[in-house]
Amino acid sequence: MRTPSILALFAVFAVFAVAGCDPPAVGEGEGEGEGEGEGEGEAGEGEGEAGEGEGEAGEGEGEGEGEPAGPRLLDVGSGVVGDRTLPFELWRAPRADGRSTYVQWVPAAVPGPRPVVVFTMPYDGIDWSDDEVDARFIERGLAVGPDDACPEDNTDSVGFAINDPVANIANAAVYNLNDAAVLFVYGRFYACDGIDGDVLDMQAGLEFLKTVADADVTKVATTGASWGGFLALYGAARVPDGVNVIASSAIAPPGDMARMVRHTQELVDVYPADLQADLAFFPPYIRRIIRPTGGLPGVGDFSAYSTASLCEGLGNTDLLLLHDEWDTLVPFDGSTTLVDECGKDGLWWRRQTPIDYRVLRLEHGAINREPGYPSVFTFLQSYVVVRLNDGPAVYVLASPGAVTTFLTTVHDEQAAGDVVDEVLPRLVELADPRMFVFDADNNVVVSGASVVAASVNAVWGTDFDDAGIRTQLATGALPAIAP
Repeated sequence: MRTPSILALFAVFAVFAVAGCDPPAVGEGEGEGEGEGEGEGEAGEGEGEAGEGEGEAGEGEGEGEGEPAGPRLLDVGSGVVGDRTLPFELWRAPRADGRSTYVQWVPAAVPGPRPVVVFTMPYDGIDWSDDEVDARFIERGLAVGPDDACPEDNTDSVGFAINDPVANIANAAVYNLNDAAVLFVYGRFYACDGIDGDVLDMQAGLEFLKTVADADVTKVATTGASWGGFLALYGAARVPDGVNVIASSAIAPPGDMARMVRHTQELVDVYPADLQADLAFFPPYIRRIIRPTGGLPGVGDFSAYSTASLCEGLGNTDLLLLHDEWDTLVPFDGSTTLVDECGKDGLWWRRQTPIDYRVLRLEHGAINREPGYPSVFTFLQSYVVVRLNDGPAVYVLASPGAVTTFLTTVHDEQAAGDVVDEVLPRLVELADPRMFVFDADNNVVVSGASVVAASVNAVWGTDFDDAGIRTQLATGALPAIAP
């Protein structure tokens, strides 16, 4: 079970950051604190940062057309998390259009080909490339500046914050503990590539894995949230030949882009009149969406960025979408439709009251307001690690209080007479005999089944132990609502 090592690993931080949840682009002048993706696991920044020491590889690299094809190593370094030192490498990888993608490779703890988790980084700025766009944004030193990397004239603003590759080690640690490597793919939203360029970034990152001896390209997973969820989805659906994405897990992803654009248009009619300035958040996204489509829905061609195209591309890949019904940023029905039409897995935070836009403003619902470490990240992790890690034990991070808060929404939905069967496979995964959880509320390692049992007992008034909750879940039903 390696309990002492696990406790040492997690002792330096309470929560991990999760893919795609860094500060987003912001529209002109809005400054809304609740903007897209903010706060979802952002406390991961800064944990486990002892062990700097980036090396000096890759001097003299440039973006000139005469460069040899293939990835180029730009820098190396390491970070310390608990009792582990995790090395990393910073690479520039060629894209199919002749431009470049930037990635961070964190190998697994065990040498040799290991499964890989691709962790999307859609917004993070980098200061270790030789790209003119990065240099321009760094020179300005602005957290919010002109969105002027775009070819179109505009007066919008975009966010920029330099990512610390050493801090990313904390984000990789849970997967490293599961004997997997991690690849961070930087989408660099501020570079204004358009969604077609974002997909090329993901494809380049996946193609890069084929050059890494310690990457098992037959067992790859993609993960992300919000715009990072879009990257995770399309990376899995447009995977290069020779790479097998066996699982993808995405939180609140814009998948069908026509539906995403229509959502922003519909908000105008339902959003409070005195808060309409918030909606200036969306034009930078719409501009990036419609560049390759040739126009808005009804004019442009969205077939390559549709639910149907995702269903075709995903094929047999296991996919879990996680989404809050109160999401005001990304349409909830886009995820439910994709799950239904593609025959994939979904986990929903259903709500019994309408959206209160004055309370939520622009936010991914209330999933990030659970106590401690939000359960959405626990379920994302468990979905991935049980598919990648064939060993006798698998590990995730959880706050029992957050799991209880989520199951309260499930209980409320059940009490309203609705079907809640989609939660059962996720609880079975978390209660798997192989599953161990770092309890972030109490700083201990416990069985996953004990977390599920305690939360179910708190919500349904039952008295399950580990064996009892597994028996209950094996019936294919949650406990009945008490009379």
